[in-house]
Amino acid sequence: MSLSPIRWIRRAARSAGFERPLRAVYAALGFDRRNREKQQASEAEFQARYGNRLTHEVEFLGHKLVFTTEDTYSKHFFFPKFEGKIFEERVTRLLLEALVGKKCFVDVGSNLGWFTCFGAMTIPNGEVHAFELDDQNVMIARKNVALNGISNATVHHIALSSETGTVRYLRKPTLSSDANRIATNVDLRSGGTLIEVPSMKMDDFFASRSVPPDLIKIDVQGAELQVLQGMRSIIANHKPLLFLELHPTELPGFQATAGDVTQMLFDCGYEIEELPEMRGSGSSKDVRAINRNTTFRETTMLIAR
Repeated sequence: MSLSPIRWIRRAARSAGFERPLRAVYAALGFDRRNREKQQASEAEFQARYGNRLTHEVEFLGHKLVFTTEDTYSKHFFFPKFEGKIFEERVTRLLLEALVGKKCFVDVGSNLGWFTCFGAMTIPNGEVHAFELDDQNVMIARKNVALNGISNATVHHIALSSETGTVRYLRKPTLSSDANRIATNVDLRSGGTLIEVPSMKMDDFFASRSVPPDLIKIDVQGAELQVLQGMRSIIANHKPLLFLELHPTELPGFQATAGDVTQMLFDCGYEIEELPEMRGSGSSKDVRAINRNTTFRETTMLIAR
């Protein structure tokens, strides 16, 4: 997925720690005022159209689910972009088809619980464990689980990482809730509210549980390597199927690269495929095999078997 020049500049500035100076330049040029006026007008139009929509119903692959849109984030997440459409349709289709017959699904970085709820409906006799570091997203995900009468999914307010303890993440009012992540040194220089949350290695979480994960989805905004490092025992003993969203431009903030992530997976015996156009719609299942020399410039979905 290509980025507009402005979004590319903003992302590069954030990665380099220049986000605050860049905002000062925008303010001096009057961009902030014009942007605020434009956003206010757009928000008023949005609320007039969707303000009374308190739920969003979805039917996909034989499953009917309902998601809350009472809160601002959920409302903007679904409307208008996913009216009559499926969020990350290609990923959702492949993941749910792969999940059939599995016993334990782990959703790392569950956001508002999209994959958590669909996963639980796909394996009604299995276990689903969702992990989310943001307390607001945790409340939304738990509400969506309850709305659908799901009893086999648990949403944990825990950040999965390479160590068990605590981590801090940065909450910014200018960022949507799906952009929250463990704080890096770059994040600390860009301003915002730091929030401490329990962290845990996935190995530690499942050490005393009888059912190990056999399919894991990971979307952690650049902390992919940390999550993988915290599940070495699970990989060695069970080698679960992985759906991993790779964030090449965010990984350097965690002193890692996309190559470090794929190298670890190859070293653990995985074969890796990339799902091109991961945010695309349709039923295409085309994937491409990658090797140790494959490079990545944009966010993409990897499937490791």
